[in-house]
Formats: sequence, C-alpha cells, structure tokens
Amino acid sequence: MSKPIFKMSAKLSPMVLALALAFPLTANAANKPAPKPTTEQLQAEIDLLKTQVAELKKMVMEKAATPAPVIVQAPPAPPPAPSVDVTEFNRIRVKVEAMEDTQESSGFKGFKVSGFLDPTYIFNQRAHRGSVLFLDTQDGTPNDFTSNSFGYDNSNFGGATIKIEKELDGGAKAMITLRPHKSGSTTIVEEALMTIPLEGSMKAIVGKQISWNGYEYVNSPDMKNITHNLLYDFGGPYYVVGGGLTFKFAGADFKTLAGNLNTHRDVPGSKNRGLHWRADVGLNEFSGWGASGMHGQIGGQNYNYGEVDFWYTKGDWTFNGQLEASKHKASAYNGGDASHTGASVLAAYKLTPQWEAVARADWHNNSKNGGGGPAFVFGDCSVGSIPVTTNLDLDGSGVIGDVPGELGIAVDADGDGVQDTVAAGGCGDNRSGFGPGMVDDGTGTNTWVLGDPNRGAKRTALTLGLNYTLSDNALLKFEYRYDRSDLNSFFDYKGNNYKKSNSLFGVQTVVKF
Repeated sequence: MSKPIFKMSAKLSPMVLALALAFPLTANAANKPAPKPTTEQLQAEIDLLKTQVAELKKMVMEKAATPAPVIVQAPPAPPPAPSVDVTEFNRIRVKVEAMEDTQESSGFKGFKVSGFLDPTYIFNQRAHRGSVLFLDTQDGTPNDFTSNSFGYDNSNFGGATIKIEKELDGGAKAMITLRPHKSGSTTIVEEALMTIPLEGSMKAIVGKQISWNGYEYVNSPDMKNITHNLLYDFGGPYYVVGGGLTFKFAGADFKTLAGNLNTHRDVPGSKNRGLHWRADVGLNEFSGWGASGMHGQIGGQNYNYGEVDFWYTKGDWTFNGQLEASKHKASAYNGGDASHTGASVLAAYKLTPQWEAVARADWHNNSKNGGGGPAFVFGDCSVGSIPVTTNLDLDGSGVIGDVPGELGIAVDADGDGVQDTVAAGGCGDNRSGFGPGMVDDGTGTNTWVLGDPNRGAKRTALTLGLNYTLSDNALLKFEYRYDRSDLNSFFDYKGNNYKKSNSLFGVQTVVKF
C-alpha cells in the first residue's frame, strides 16, 4: 500500500479535511489489486488518522466558540418636527400679554387668597353639653356656662378664616387675616402685617402679629390636635401691634416686634407696651429648636415671659416639645405677683398614608398667690356662699379695700351676728379649671366655699387624637382629652358641685383653600 500523497495543514478548511479523510488518494490509482499492507503500516495509518481527527475536532470547537458578529442597527430617525403656525403662535402670544396687562392694571398681580373652615363638635363632661362650634363668639365670663366665654373647650377653633396677601414691586408684601368671632382679640382682624425688604436678609415688619411663642399654631390646618395645649391657651401672650425687624444672625433666624402687647391701643394709666422676639435654629433638615420672649407691661404691670421649643419631623414620626415660664407683677388672685411654669410634649405617627395617631401631654403650674396672669379672667365675687375674708374687688372699681367686704373686712348685712358670704361664681376660672379651688363645707348640704385664696391650681392634660386625611385639602380629626387639677377647680353644672377632673370629646372637619 502506497503512502498518502497529502499532509494535514492547519490552513485547510474543515470541509476539505473531512473529504480528504473520507476519500484518501494513493499514488497508484490503477485497477490492479494493491498489495496487502503490513501490520506496522496499518498501525501507522490509524495513528495518523487519530491525529488528523483530533486536529479537526479542535478546529471545529474553536470555530464554534468564536462569537457571531453583532449587527448594530442605527436608531430610527426622529419624526419630523411639526410645522409651526406662525399666525396662531402670534395670536396666542398677544392674548397672553393682554391677560398679564389686565391682571397688573386690575391689581391682581402678586395677589393671593387662601383660608380654611373648621366646624367642630365638642362634648364637655362637666358642662353636660355637646354642641357644634362654628362662628360662635367668645363673650361672657368663664364661670357662666350659658355664655360662649373663652376656654380650652372654646378656643380659636370652630370658625372661618380668610387670608389675603399681596406682593408689590420691589419685594414688599402686605397680608391681612380675617377671623370672625374667634380671633385672639375683640376684632375680626387676626393679623394685618406689612413686610418691607431692607438690606441683605433684613426686612422691616409693621402691623399686628399673632404671638410667636411655642410649637403650636393658631390655625387648625397647622394643628395636630383639635384643642390647643395648656401653654398656648393659658401661658403666653396673644398678639403685638407695632413694628420690628426680621434678619439672620449667627446661623439663626430672628424676628422682633415692639409696640402694644395684647391691645390695639395703649391706654394712659394702664400701659400695655413692650418687646416680643423669636429666634429659630435649624439643626438639620429634620429638626431644630427655637426660643421666644416678651418683656414689658400688661395692664400697667411689669410682665416677663420666655420659652424654648423644639421640633423633629422625619418619615412617619413627628415630635414637638416646649418649656416656658412667666411673671406678671401684682396680677394674681390675691393681689400678689402671678407666675406660671409649664411644659408640653407631642408625638405623632403616620399609621398609613391617610391615618395619623397623635398624643400630647401638658403640665401647667399656676398656683402662686391663687393663680392668675394676663391669660386669665378672674371675675369679681357677689353675695353668696364664700366667707368674706379674701382680697377681692367686690364692686369692680379696680381698687381693693374701698368698700366693706374687701381686704377681709367682715360684713353682717342682715344683723344676725354672722358674717355674710360672697359667691364662688366669679372666683377663678371654674370652666377651664384654674384659680383657687373650692371645698365642701362639710354640712352635707352641697355647699361649697372658697379654699385657700393664696393657692391656685396645678393643671395637667392628656390629649389623644386620630386624624384621617380625606384629600389634599380636607382633614377629619378625632380627639379625647382628659384634664386634671390638684384642686376642686372644675364646676360640674349638673351636680352643682366641683370636681378635680374633666373630659372632652371632639370631632373636627378642616377644609383649606
């Protein structure tokens, strides 16, 4: 058998190589029979075939491992831009410019109107009354349960408020807030303020401004609860009428306002003037703290007030806290200096995007000299059931000691040899639980007499709330509130006696616009 006439080459294609193996060519292609190969020749050819098969397999594997070329298609060409109708475009431009001119000439440029409604239902355990509060007044005395006097159950909620703002050329702004019947004063104008830019961050402010004290706000949309905490209602001042500045200094935002305190006009002989200020410092995007104070005279007597508060809001959690103290000279129930200290903390958690749970705890100590201060109205007493041994202005003249029965002068009007008595009706605030407490005289006749006139109530309150967001502009609030005093300072209308505690339940709908 002749030797093969070809050798495998790495350059041969796999197909050629396969044909070569299947049809080997020999040097002698004649029809004569070939000689029988020897064993050695057969083994050599077998070894050669094995080698050629191995090389062929290797080449096929390398060919299969080579990735197929990626064909990148060009992105489709963008659609042709729509043609612009120049005539239509010019018509729209002229119309918009005419509208802007009309708005500016009519005074509506930079003009904004907003507000809210917050009708509220309150059930008062001691008053034994449940009622919707909406556009009701705040007249009457605290102990007249038939009136709509101010109290924590009849505070600034339950009204209609509208806010009008106007931004002028040059950056000046004017703002007025109208709140019929529920403002912090005797007028429906809750706030009326002008802001004038000066240099840098400094601005001048002039007008009437609600007090900046504490973490709570006067407006219901900004409140977590329905009712306000004890410090807001019975601690700090209400408003200032005057002028001041706002500016930034040492990383803090400052606001100052000097003028009339809690009054629109100062009265000769009874000065109500001083300074109100606030500073706020942001610690980060989630938290910060602030402080405020008021110093001057209210009702002709020196008044000093100060507080610090903090806030934290991150994710589903909200925390607020406040500490405060004040002193008002010669304004307590017994004629001495009135003072108070207090604290309030609040926590809120979003249970779902719509439901939020709220809890608040308050502490208010107004016990010195029988209690009192600028946030209280303690009426005079009339003949009734309290022994005349206290420092009271019975005739309402403003002078204590000008008629019998004042300064502890005993009165025996009927000549029976027994000191006559005066009523508890106006002594303290028995609707909100402040002032000297009452005690049962022990006769079993349900007769209550004044306790220690030099000792006022120490008050606490726990408020639990649940809020449901109806929409971006509507909120439904539910609240239970438990108030407690260390004295019998809550009058129970049905039992005609006095208790140490009271409970409220409230529902409020807030719609803002």
